[in-house]
Amino acid sequence: MKTKVKTKTQKKTKQRLSNRKPLLFLKGFQERKQQHIDITLDTASQFQGCNPLEQVQLKHSAFPELDWDEVSTQTSFLEHSLSAPFFISSMTAGHGTSSEINLALAELSSHKKILMGVGSQRRELSDDVARKEWRELRKKFPKALLLSNIGLSQL
Repeated sequence: MKTKVKTKTQKKTKQRLSNRKPLLFLKGFQERKQQHIDITLDTASQFQGCNPLEQVQLKHSAFPELDWDEVSTQTSFLEHSLSAPFFISSMTAGHGTSSEINLALAELSSHKKILMGVGSQRRELSDDVARKEWRELRKKFPKALLLSNIGLSQL
């Protein structure tokens, strides 16, 4: 029979988390996440200038010897095959509409084999609803490649 031995750090972390005032923490968290969504949707924060790449013009025969069937953007990360060397960076959790956004991003991640960063999981330490949201996402898209983080300062 295995017994779990907790280190001093684990015990202190658990004590710190149990001493938190979850409603105050959650209120500020939700407001900040809503601001993330609002800023992203605001046209003032979207690119409106001249893209320097628009000034680059390639001749039609820039790569005449290239066989496009041999070109692949496929790569791997932590032994998982990805369709391209980039990922969806998510900052949408903890707000009412975030579940819909994250489900759409997870569906894209799953079908296109693109890594999806789900952001910080610190809220999940103290919020059963948040944990449930990510479990449901994983259940619906078991093949989605998800990456998360947690801030050390929050522990």
